[in-house]
Amino acid sequence: MAFNRFVSHKAAVVSVFILGILILFV
Repeated sequence: MAFNRFVSHKAAVVSVFILGILILFV
């Protein structure tokens, strides 16, 4: 359970990070 939550949280952080980079470059 804890591992699954950690993976989902990490995926959310990565998606937000990529979104921020895209906004910066566009």
